[in-house]
Amino acid sequence: MHRPRESDVEASQEQPSPSLMSLTSEALERRAAASGKKAAGSAKDVATIMGKQQQENRAFSSAESSEQKRQDRDTERRQRKEKEHARQVARLQRPVMRYCRPLS
Repeated sequence: MHRPRESDVEASQEQPSPSLMSLTSEALERRAAASGKKAAGSAKDVATIMGKQQQENRAFSSAESSEQKRQDRDTERRQRKEKEHARQVARLQRPVMRYCRPLS
């Protein structure tokens, strides 16, 4: 393994020129700005998706509740018909007694 020359070590430790530093800092600033815009866009997309998901959840809950109400109405209607039928059967099973005057 060879040992680096002192001139090579000194050259690597030198500061870059001011114009090179400003270009580098400008590039970093542009990258940071682009990353910020990208993050903001991603946050907006996430918010949009979450809003749509909430809408879908509300629609699903609404559909569930309306289905439950429909089932309740159907059950109530069926029970009403069954009661009416039971009353009708009970009425028809009772003997009809009519009072008549004696023929004498």
